Amino acid sequence: MFKRLLLWLLVAVPSVAAAQYPERLTRLVSPFSPGGGLDIVARLLAPKLSDSYKQPVIVENRTGANGQIANEFVAKSAPDGYTLLIDTLGFAVHPAVTKNLPYDPGAMEPVAQLLSLPFVVVVSTKVPAKSVGELVELARREPGKLNFAQGGLTNRILGEQFRLETNVQFTFVPYKGSNPATLAVVAGESDLTITDSATVAPHVASGKLRALAVTTPKRTSMMPAVPTVAEVGVPGYAVTVWYGIFAPAGTPAAVVRRLNAELNKIVMMPDVAARFAALGAEPVATTPEAFGALVRGQMATVKDVAVRAKIPME
Repeated sequence: MFKRLLLWLLVAVPSVAAAQYPERLTRLVSPFSPGGGLDIVARLLAPKLSDSYKQPVIVENRTGANGQIANEFVAKSAPDGYTLLIDTLGFAVHPAVTKNLPYDPGAMEPVAQLLSLPFVVVVSTKVPAKSVGELVELARREPGKLNFAQGGLTNRILGEQFRLETNVQFTFVPYKGSNPATLAVVAGESDLTITDSATVAPHVASGKLRALAVTTPKRTSMMPAVPTVAEVGVPGYAVTVWYGIFAPAGTPAAVVRRLNAELNKIVMMPDVAARFAALGAEPVATTPEAFGALVRGQMATVKDVAVRAKIPME
């Protein structure tokens, strides 16, 4: 009798908690410093979710280790829906390049994809290439001469994937973030980079950078004249960068579904969609299962690139 009662309590208590959710403050943990694209989106969503929940939702920045500190914190938090992670493609990159990852990626529950964001292949105006074809020809003519500004692990993976698909050589030069890497290309210190459209768009518009292609399967409304990498002769190269929400594994399914439904509504609000458009992003409303499949697929792709490019585990 006691065992049956205990089993009932183990099943019923989470169900009751899920039915009452939310009833207190929720923390949305961002892995990067205030002011970046991910943080901007987090601070756009938090008050909208707070209005919907009638409970406070705050953004908490836990920076360091390329985002791993925030990931570890959320992965090891209580699975109750009150501690969430907002992250991007780096979530799929860490397991492939980190020797002793301080958390289990499987200890995270995909909740909702928020948006898709194109990355852009850009070159310094000092580089004579006017197209991806000309860039590849130049790189093959002088292997290793072109410097690729690497603003983080995600930039490195995209650069290595491009290099592998085109059979060229770059010299990777690390910088402390995508913005310093982009500015290095603007200044002519480095020759090219592949980074998000929001970072490079002002420099492309001012003529300080030359956009050669976008990484997404289709062109972006922010730069409609810029072709995709696949269009210009590299059919195996297509990368969609996303922002999404994760919860600790074991979060009740009812809570995940509630969060997913609320976030799907929020990203489609006209003012939110307009803000996304200013970043060069498109809102995405989908299921936790579809988002999880996207993340797992990208983890496999990143692992393959890391192995083929012989990127050392750190």
